[in-house]
Amino acid sequence: MYFKKLKNILIMLLVLFAVSNLYGFSGTVNFSTSNGSDLGATAIDGEGGSSDIAGVQIDIFIANDAGTATGGNIFYNSSTGWEGLASSNDPSNNGYDAIVIKTSDGTTFDFNGFDSHEWVSSAATFTVEGFKGGSSTGSVSLSITALEKKTYSTNDLPDVNFGDVDTVVIVAETSGNTKYWGTFDNFVFADAVASDTTPPTFENSTPSQNSVTKNSVIIDVDLDEAGIAYAVAVANGDSS
Repeated sequence: MYFKKLKNILIMLLVLFAVSNLYGFSGTVNFSTSNGSDLGATAIDGEGGSSDIAGVQIDIFIANDAGTATGGNIFYNSSTGWEGLASSNDPSNNGYDAIVIKTSDGTTFDFNGFDSHEWVSSAATFTVEGFKGGSSTGSVSLSITALEKKTYSTNDLPDVNFGDVDTVVIVAETSGNTKYWGTFDNFVFADAVASDTTPPTFENSTPSQNSVTKNSVIIDVDLDEAGIAYAVAVANGDSS
């Protein structure tokens, strides 16, 4: 009897552990190590003084405009107090085309934010695009001014584009140049947003006589989520 109870407890703990890993993917990856540290071709959560998000490996690497890894090493830089990941030990000498943030095993997540610091007194724009299973989930365009240290949050990265992704690509451009001289850090993750499988509910009014004309009718419809309601008109006695 004792061993049966112990077995049941162990099974319960394993189930709880599995559920925790399944739904516990959240946290901020903030790199903080010695200035000029070479983190290799891929910066990984848990390295370079960053937090290790349990149950998943987050890979961050330099890429070209198409999101393909260039193989260039990532460096941690804090020489001006504007700390973060740079494409060289001096961000003003070697710029990014793009940076990629992804899970190594395809686990999906909700991408909630990041920081960037512009280094060379030139305003820049970022095209931030989400991907799931190799397909785009949408993109946004963000901006940063000269020498600005800026934090981007959920207000900039809507769930409709970034709520359920396995990869995020940030393509940078500085005043007509395809490079961006700056740093990135403080990548914020949360559990992937569950897909909405519940059908919408709606209410509609009965058309009043004075709202009906030969060519049109006015019907007020209340939906409980964003969308468009369609109506089909048929002759009296006919079916749709």
